[in-house]
Amino acid sequence: MGEACLDGAGSAKMVPVSLRSAPLEAEVTIPDGRIVRVRVGVPDDSYIPTRELDTVTVELYANGEHIAAVNTVLDADQTLRFPDFRAEERTFSLVTQLAGRTGRGERGGRVLVQTIAPDARSIAFASHHDSDGFLADELGRREALGYPPFSSLIRVLCSAVQEGDARAAATALRRQIAAPGAVVLGPAPLFRLRGRARSQLVIKAGDRAAAIRAVGAAIDELSVRAAKRGVSLSVDVDPQ
Repeated sequence: MGEACLDGAGSAKMVPVSLRSAPLEAEVTIPDGRIVRVRVGVPDDSYIPTRELDTVTVELYANGEHIAAVNTVLDADQTLRFPDFRAEERTFSLVTQLAGRTGRGERGGRVLVQTIAPDARSIAFASHHDSDGFLADELGRREALGYPPFSSLIRVLCSAVQEGDARAAATALRRQIAAPGAVVLGPAPLFRLRGRARSQLVIKAGDRAAAIRAVGAAIDELSVRAAKRGVSLSVDVDPQ
């Protein structure tokens, strides 16, 4: 966490708040001594706002709201922590869009980004409103690592009641997939969903059509055996 946040709020505690479940209303003291009231969220009669937080971590989705002359605290780390190659892009977009919603009135405004990763590329570029710089840097990174738009992605998901069955199916699929020039990542475990364990493969391919055919052939070869063990297989081309 940066020194400005520590100096302003006097605490290193970070309290994540989900705006999908409850509104938030709190006061935050910033370095120049002013108190900022932040209120976001959805109506919920069962929610009672707390006034005991000396540091408030707020995630504001840039949903078109006009936030005039308000200094806003933004928890940018939530999107940065996603295990997704688009995490930096989404973080940059969130910060810059929120900055665009802040201070549209005559008094202007300021965005305070609360983060434990102030040197992250997305936050550094967003703090300077440098869209061109971020785009060039991100495209260079994706090209070096073989991610879209320089390749196509295919995700294969195996789910089963038993973790071992899901992992075994994903391992067998990996051995079966024969896509020339493609890179197969995994199997990688995912958190359980609806009582089922999950394991996934991600295929990075330059030849999209050939990779789709190879994955389809592998699924056809193993689907009957997988079904007998209670394993479900699903394929997502160009996952978002």
